[in-house]
Amino acid sequence: MNTLLLRRLSRSLMRTKLRILTVVLLITISVYAGIVFSEHSRNADRVYDDFYAETNFADLMATSYDIEHKDNLTSACSSIEHNSCETSLILTGQSKTDMDWIASKFYGIEQGQVNTLWNVDGSVTPSDGEIVIDAHFALNDEINMELGDAIDIIVGEGGVQTFTVIGFANSPLELFYANPDSILPQESSYVVAYLDAEVLAEISGNEPFARNTLNIDLEGTPAFDLSDTDEIEGIELQVTKDTLTQAMNETGADGYVLDRGQLSAELLRLDKDSLSKSIPFILGILLFISGLVIAVSLDRLIRTQSREIAVLRTIGASTSDVMTGYLLVPLVLGVPGVLLGILLGTSSIGSGAFTAFYFSFLGIPVVVTHHYADIIATISLSALFITFLFGIRPAWKAARLQPLDILGQGSDKKPNRILTKITSALPPGIGLGLRSTFRKPARLLATLLALSLAMVILGGNMMFVAGFTGAFSEATDAQENWEYQIAAFPSGLENITAWAEENTTAFELTLVAQASITGTTKAIDLKGNDVLSEQDDALHRLNLLDGNLPQVGQSPVEGILDEGSAALEGYSVGDTISIEFEGEEHSVKVVGIARELSRSIYMHRADVEPIVGQEANGALLITKDDVDIEDIRFST
Repeated sequence: MNTLLLRRLSRSLMRTKLRILTVVLLITISVYAGIVFSEHSRNADRVYDDFYAETNFADLMATSYDIEHKDNLTSACSSIEHNSCETSLILTGQSKTDMDWIASKFYGIEQGQVNTLWNVDGSVTPSDGEIVIDAHFALNDEINMELGDAIDIIVGEGGVQTFTVIGFANSPLELFYANPDSILPQESSYVVAYLDAEVLAEISGNEPFARNTLNIDLEGTPAFDLSDTDEIEGIELQVTKDTLTQAMNETGADGYVLDRGQLSAELLRLDKDSLSKSIPFILGILLFISGLVIAVSLDRLIRTQSREIAVLRTIGASTSDVMTGYLLVPLVLGVPGVLLGILLGTSSIGSGAFTAFYFSFLGIPVVVTHHYADIIATISLSALFITFLFGIRPAWKAARLQPLDILGQGSDKKPNRILTKITSALPPGIGLGLRSTFRKPARLLATLLALSLAMVILGGNMMFVAGFTGAFSEATDAQENWEYQIAAFPSGLENITAWAEENTTAFELTLVAQASITGTTKAIDLKGNDVLSEQDDALHRLNLLDGNLPQVGQSPVEGILDEGSAALEGYSVGDTISIEFEGEEHSVKVVGIARELSRSIYMHRADVEPIVGQEANGALLITKDDVDIEDIRFST
């Protein structure tokens, strides 16, 4: 009987090929999505480690406050044990291709073994007259540079220089591609370029062996402080940093030392944490939705076999025979669906492609693709279990069907009286459609639940994006009233001021410098403006949340702290912050808390001058009509 039942069941099911293919496809998609999301969640962490290993990301980076001779910097390396200690020159300036002049950072590299470049296209060994452009900018859809293009740059006091682009590359130091003053990616409005160290030194007006950075590779990968924890993981590394800092001070090359946990590239790991927390939730909902849809599909599939079941019961098939036969249906359909899902999930359009697609938005190359047997086994067995579990009820209902219920003439089921009464006043077509829709309330409820959960994912993501968009808009566009922002050397301030008097409707000098909170290595920007206001009379309007605006000339100096730093560091209005700038400590009294996108303290420019030792290093302005901003370009 079992053989006959299975033979008739298989022939009957094959007559409903479309429904069978639908169920198999649903199982395949569920397994495919499970493998893709789960492996992507685990690979998200390894992407950084793989890239750091390929480029030998520095364990320590020491930066001198002033430009030093190469030998003076490297002499400090003898104070610590290391595998490699190399120098580089890092300067800021401006670049111009077919676009306007835009802010830039230039790396003078020595072709060493630390913080090496990941070649995307062309060559990564520039010589005299040659330059390598970061792939974030060069391959951006708005830029689309090509090998052999010319690019003009201004760096230091060397004037305009023209270089030939010989390659595109990624650097472990510039995975988070943004100006240090911004927390938003700037792939089309910020240039990072790599030149030979001696060439960069000469075109910037320095000696050929001028350097300001040490790139140090220690033995192994020492533990370092993580940005998203309060624990001090890098205790041993801190001893090495202190030793190196002291050695630099003894040679007269005063500066500061950062470990890889404090570099901007490592901050991208915070994205991995949010990803690992959200993926299980999203994956759980997706699998549950798949289970509901599979259950409805199996129920519908088996329901179409009711007449076949009646025939089998008529020729002597028992309840257990029918139930056993139909319990095999989800397994028979589940196994090929699972196998196909595994093949797709591990193929070129699987988790590797999804991970590469995800990190392409950040401009991070995926150098190795990993697959995990435990994830594949867990997802596959879970899919089979869910398919079998949701197939029990349809099989049980099939086993309880009686021949007379299907083949009998007097088994017509009366419609629900309440539903009939409600739809009686409607046109026949609409009434029939509603009665048919609500004829199977359990199936309808499962369908609505699946749709609702799908909308939870979609709606949650839309609300998340909308919230960030609103926050960024308020903290950027809504607060900025200037048309142009200029970065300038002190020697060019007089020319800028004289030009602005004749060509602008609003003009304000600014002074920006980076300090650190005393006792920590957490950087914070000191921003000096002439006008601090909550109104639109300021070129940068402050969004003050608590406290008051600072008064100029107070002791200690008064400032407004950004909301994020206040929350993370536990500061409030009335507290005094001790900051360190180039080895000297200064006190700042917090008189207000404002909403800003970067870690910053806003003060009057006159109060920042004694700390930084400069009058200004930039300006905000609004030009008059028909004024060309390029007229002042070479005075900055």
